[in-house]
Amino acid sequence: MFFVQECIESYIQRNWRFDALKKFFESAIPDELAKEYLSSVIPFIAKLALSAPDLITQPLPILRHGQEGSVTMSQQQAATLLAHAFFCTYPNRNGHSGGELPIINFNRLYDLRTRGSVEKLKCIMHYFHQISVQ
Repeated sequence: MFFVQECIESYIQRNWRFDALKKFFESAIPDELAKEYLSSVIPFIAKLALSAPDLITQPLPILRHGQEGSVTMSQQQAATLLAHAFFCTYPNRNGHSGGELPIINFNRLYDLRTRGSVEKLKCIMHYFHQISVQ
């Protein structure tokens, strides 16, 4: 688990908390599952994130409140976007449109003070585990 935290901290300029992520790996799931997640699923998530330039070839449109529209993407593209959220690689959005858009990085999810964060991590990791074995 700590290498995930260290990886994220290597490129962010903030003091984020990772209590929920730590609790998830240390006590919320069985040891064997934690080992599998750390040895195969986390590297799979990293590979997904690195595949973004090949899978996401143009900017995604921003769908604003009250505006009709749709975005279609493959499961691989959606998983790639989630992989970047997992590693908190999306830039902070400041300025004109930043305040209107929800936060996509998972840094708040990794903070134990966020309600239900460990259960949400179980869901997210299960999703990545399932697509990693497909």
